[in-house]
Amino acid sequence: MRALTWHGKRDVRVDTVPDPTIKDPTDVIVQITSTGLCGSDLHLYEVMGPFLGEGDILGHEPMGIVAEKGAGVTSLEVGDRVVVPFNLSCGTCWMCERGLHSQCETTQNREQGMGASLFGYTKLYGQVPGGQAEYLRVPFGDRLPIKVPEGPPDDRFVLLSDVLPTAWQAVAYADPPRDGSLVVLGLGPIGDMACRIARHRGIENVVGIDLVPERLARAKARGVTTIDLQDAGDDVVDAVRTLTGGRGADAVIDAVGMEAHGSPIGSIAHRLVGLLPDTLAAPLMRTAGVDRMAAFDLAVQLVRRGGTVSLSGVYGGTADPIPLLNLFDKQIQLRMGQANVHRWVPDILPLLGDDDPLGTEGFATHHVPLESAPEAYAMFQENRPWSCSWACSATVSRRSSTSCVGPSACCRTSCTPCCRSCATSRARSTRRCSTRRASARRCASSPSGSTLRCGSATTAGGSVRPPRAPCTSRWPTRWPRRWPRTRSRPAR
Repeated sequence: MRALTWHGKRDVRVDTVPDPTIKDPTDVIVQITSTGLCGSDLHLYEVMGPFLGEGDILGHEPMGIVAEKGAGVTSLEVGDRVVVPFNLSCGTCWMCERGLHSQCETTQNREQGMGASLFGYTKLYGQVPGGQAEYLRVPFGDRLPIKVPEGPPDDRFVLLSDVLPTAWQAVAYADPPRDGSLVVLGLGPIGDMACRIARHRGIENVVGIDLVPERLARAKARGVTTIDLQDAGDDVVDAVRTLTGGRGADAVIDAVGMEAHGSPIGSIAHRLVGLLPDTLAAPLMRTAGVDRMAAFDLAVQLVRRGGTVSLSGVYGGTADPIPLLNLFDKQIQLRMGQANVHRWVPDILPLLGDDDPLGTEGFATHHVPLESAPEAYAMFQENRPWSCSWACSATVSRRSSTSCVGPSACCRTSCTPCCRSCATSRARSTRRCSTRRASARRCASSPSGSTLRCGSATTAGGSVRPPRAPCTSRWPTRWPRRWPRTRSRPAR
């Protein structure tokens, strides 16, 4: 099969690797039809290299069709459509029974001192092959995969693997009162979805902060009050207090994490660690790792006294300089952690009906084939705009392994259909590529994130795998260039 593999810092490739096989009677093999690329994957691309091995398969946001199942699986059949949560949880241990699936005692990585294993996410979390591939072995077949109905497009359900439960948990942990205020730092996929969930749950005053105009426009269109850090600069704290009765926000969600811009010391530390061999870098990161803390520090300043800071952005440092004096003096509550996906599924799944109140089907901004994933990583990391030509769909037959990507000029903002479409037919293969004038497919390059669908394939009966189709990725097109340093001032 084809899969995206890690080969070094900023070096990912689509390679041919062995197909996964059934190892335990409770395993299932899922043919991936859609998968995602998010900011957490960029941490592997840039910072977490010492904990990866060459050839590791990346990706932790997949969904697809059950292609094979073990003899012990009773709740799924071949051909069933499933979403695969990013963390591996058995569903029966003491932690899982208490809704702490990210701390599953069956898959905990005790030798590393870490929690439950994650798909496609380093030796720290089990070094489990990930979902940016054509096929994926999924354990705990009766408990882990989430069965979803046929019919609606993948875009409606694929966010259930990570984005939706992570954003839901961020809002639940923030727990602002309905008549209170919530500030969301960073309007990438998690931050944008957290704003939508907060609005859906009836939070009256939701404020989103970012640097990217397209992200701010998306949030504003859904009733979120937005603050552009480019304009507010050092006055962002005053701007938030003006919107919150002078006290600050009841709760703040940090949806940025360890690679926040505007953190020069952390940025230097990341670069220095990247120059070291893995044998030296890994133990150094375990004992002296320093994250870029600008977003967290800003969250502490924005929250009111007695408020809550909810961390959904990933942090990995072990020696981060945390402003404990301010946290203690302001009596701030901190809540954080990997999302416990199955804990929130009963709340989220009813919202994925035809009314789509969270806008999941319009959430995706780009659709790309798996073969283009390395370029997607580079574009995402380097803040470069993505070309319209990558927004293509493919219907690929059993013998076809490529998809059509037509020429187009680069577009930075959400574009209207503006260039010709091409349709190419080959033996047993029909490929449609929407480029700039394709009225059949919208190219929305607003950078809040994108979840993408593969070409559809017919499900085969029994244990025979269905025809393979190229899979796709999701990513924001631009990332904040920097987070401003705010002036130190006494909290009110």
